[in-house]
Parts: sequence; structure tokens; C-alpha cells
Amino acid sequence: MKNPLISIVIPVYNAELYLCKCIDSIISQTLDDWELLLVDDGSVDASYSICNEYAEKDTRIKAFHKKNGGVSSARNLGILNAQGKYITFIDSDDWVSSTYLADFDIENICSDRALVLQGIRQYNPYKDEYNDMFSYNDASFDLQENPEDLYDKKLLINGCPVAKLFVSHIIKAENLLFNEKVSLNEDHLFFFDYLYHVDTVITKKASNYSYLYDFQVPSLTKKRHPAEESIIVAKALYKSVNKILAKYSLGVDLSQLRGFGPYQLIRASVDCYAHKYSYRTFVKVVGEYKEMVKGETIAGYDLYSKAFVYFVNKISPAPLFVIQYMCRCISNTILRSKFYIKRLMFRK
Repeated sequence: MKNPLISIVIPVYNAELYLCKCIDSIISQTLDDWELLLVDDGSVDASYSICNEYAEKDTRIKAFHKKNGGVSSARNLGILNAQGKYITFIDSDDWVSSTYLADFDIENICSDRALVLQGIRQYNPYKDEYNDMFSYNDASFDLQENPEDLYDKKLLINGCPVAKLFVSHIIKAENLLFNEKVSLNEDHLFFFDYLYHVDTVITKKASNYSYLYDFQVPSLTKKRHPAEESIIVAKALYKSVNKILAKYSLGVDLSQLRGFGPYQLIRASVDCYAHKYSYRTFVKVVGEYKEMVKGETIAGYDLYSKAFVYFVNKISPAPLFVIQYMCRCISNTILRSKFYIKRLMFRK
């Protein structure tokens, strides 16, 4: 039996409200040479039976069930069982347009060490409107000839695994998997590890991927993480991205790379207050930040982060610890107020 052209990997966890819409959007693809790997990560809702029902109806769909281990372990199981020449990832509460696969324009990919990106639209269910998260023009970038395109075309910014087409043999030959030991920015780590091994990045004007953002639904992006985990991730991100820059002899541009190391440490400084030894951890985070940034100015931060960057080089950790705690309390009060206002505004 001939292997499929594209393997689609969907990690599934308690997604009964959205999963059918997601799968139906794949079944309706104009390009039909694909396999779909539904990896149920220990769901306790109807997701388990939904996966099985679709697998029974369509031979291109395979259902896998595993003990809950997180989104990275689910994606990794999909990678290990993928048979396609290419791999793409979709999240179970998102959906794609009917030309999603076709618009990767596989027949015109000129390199076997390529990465293809499409745009992503964010959908707000309360306003029933779409906004661009990432958008591109149709273009191809040879990183061997013009490595500066990594910066100039902002190719390092979008680390999401979705709306991308990966070459399977690169992933498997280089043993690239998602880091199952962390639950923060594991997708960016995978993206950088893969990007290191490609020579061509292709961007597409099409924005066929719809990302559902529901502020009332908890997600990893809203979740607080242990400060120690943020420190580990910050160092790993900074190491991965610098490995890419060293490959092409590019300097470090912190205005673009602030989100891949420095920002995680700022976030860790906030998360410290949930620790038993919060001040001790805070001092460690401040030290790690100073070592990473080395006093350089970083543009483009939000106001909260700008305040941290300003004070970290002006005062000792003790008063900064108190100031940030006060700012955190004020910020949390504002965020909670906004949340409840939104709930009242969009209540049906």
C-alpha cells in the first residue's frame, strides 16, 4: 500500500465540543492524499468515542489512545506513527479551510530540507470575527544564500507547530521530538530544532488555519508555570536560537529574540511568588536574566516587562521583589476585572 503524501497529527484531550468540526474540515480537503492520526491523550469525555467513530468510517483516519501525558507526548506518538512524506500539526479545537493542504503547493517545493508556513487567523467566538495572528506573502528564502532573511522576514517569530509543513525524513533522521519534560514553549523548541536542519523556508499568502481563542477556556498560554521550569525553558530557547544564528554567522538581535529566553525569565520572576522560597528563587531569576541580556536594551516589550527591564539594572533584588509583588497584585486585579466585564458583555 502506497504511503500517504501528508500525515496530519492531531493531539486530542477532552475536545468533544470542537473535535468533529476539526476532523470534518480535514475530510473536506481538496487534496485527498493524506492520513490523519488522532492521538487521544487520555480524554475523559466523548473524544475517545469520536476518534474511534471517524476511524471506523474512513480508512485514512487512525485513532490512538494513550495514558494522559501532555500535548508533547501526544504529538510525539503521532510523529512516530506517521507514514507521510510530510507532516503537519493541527490542534483539536481549531479547523482549516478546504484548501489548507493544497495551498502548501507541495509539487513546487524545490528542496528536500524545507519548511513551509501558512498564515493563521484567530477566531473570537464572542464577536464572531477573525483577526490575523500571522500573515505572509508568497515567497521562498534560501537560508544558505541569504541567512539575514531569518531576521529581515521575521521567520523566527512564529514558533507555533500548526499551519506549517515539515519534511518527515528530517524529523526522523535527526530524531526531532517535542520535549515532554516541559509544558511551556515546547512547540518553539521543536520549531527551532527543525529550523536548524533546513536550508529553505517557503511562506504562503494563504491563511487557511483558524485558531480558536476562547478567553473563558483555560489553556497552557494562560497557565502559571514553576519558575524553575521557566528558567530551564529560557536557557533551552536561547541555546537553540543561538545555535541557528551561529550556523549562519548572524549576530544576536535581542529586539527580535526577546521572546526566546529573556521574556521567559521575566515571566519566571512573576511566577516566583507562588514558590515556598519565593525570594530565593526571584534572586536566581534576576541573576539568570542579567547573565543572558548583559545590560543590552530590549525594545518591544509590554509595559510590565519594560518596568522589570528598567528596574533590574537600577536597584537591588530586594526592593525590586517588593515593587514587582505590588505590581503583580494590581495587574491581577485589572485582569480579573477585564475577564468578568467580558463575560458580562458576551453572555448570551
